[in-house]
Amino acid sequence: MRAIARYAQCMGRRALGTRLAACGLASFVAVAAACEEDDPIPAVNFIPEAMVPDESGAAHLGQIRVVAEGLASRSEMPRVQVEGRFASYVGMDAAFARARANMRTPAVDLLAVGSCRSARELASLEAELAGKPLPPALRELSLVDAGSLELGVGGRALTVPYALVPDLNDWLGGVEYRLGLDDEAVLLVDPTGAAPLQVSWMGSPEADLPPATIEARLPPALRDFSARLAGETLSLTWEQGRPFTWPLELAVYTVDASGARQSETVICAVDDRGAAELRAADLREAGLEISSLVEGERIVVEGRRLQRTSIGAGAFDEIELLMESRERTWVELASTLAP
Repeated sequence: MRAIARYAQCMGRRALGTRLAACGLASFVAVAAACEEDDPIPAVNFIPEAMVPDESGAAHLGQIRVVAEGLASRSEMPRVQVEGRFASYVGMDAAFARARANMRTPAVDLLAVGSCRSARELASLEAELAGKPLPPALRELSLVDAGSLELGVGGRALTVPYALVPDLNDWLGGVEYRLGLDDEAVLLVDPTGAAPLQVSWMGSPEADLPPATIEARLPPALRDFSARLAGETLSLTWEQGRPFTWPLELAVYTVDASGARQSETVICAVDDRGAAELRAADLREAGLEISSLVEGERIVVEGRRLQRTSIGAGAFDEIELLMESRERTWVELASTLAP
């Protein structure tokens, strides 16, 4: 059992690290010995701590996401989405569990500042960073019922409903929490980030998850977010307030005259300093061609400002609250910009 636990700790610590051959499944002893060595670290901004298994060999983690869109927009309907998942897993590492449980890794964790990659490439990279799990008969990923999950905003408590996760295989099951708001409740969310949000859950004794509350502040919405295309450079500006720790995530794609998306999304990481420039050559290398657009087509840019915090509760070493403020802007191609 100690060898199995050591194996699980090793896999958890290498959740977003480069994996050596010693971390294969051939020998628990070899894995335990290899874990004593320093791991090469990839060029990422954030590496989660190891999820420590309990006496049964299971490890636990949770993630709650709050995404606010269009809070500073005069043309779009604001919307807030909430998702919550609490996972207990064995026979896999934390990165594998996150991917299968749909716990999103922010793109800015996988990108160096100033670089761009397609959303498809980032998804593949995240899959590559996950370790090889044990055979299906020896693995389990359970999304546990955390009791009532509530979002507190503007002095009002909103219950986040849960639904069963489809049983796609024998080793994955449970419940996940989801809520979408596009009514007057959204108006209670402070776009400046000055008012706190509270996320609380009732807990589950069976899962060793006690009741708890996380209080944090939504990152301020991007105000005066605008884009301009000049030659081979896409320039973006926004109102800059206080400095932000995390890079700004820019999702870029194109739509046709009817608004239908016609390209895949390319995501770039830039410093959150009020202005950024994206070169057409860099976007092209990542899979997005903007020089061949015709009149009426648009380049859409979605700015995503990130804030996060986490706590431990019971057997759950880390329950992460991931918050995003998103705003969109675009450049519409006029006839003078057509090739």
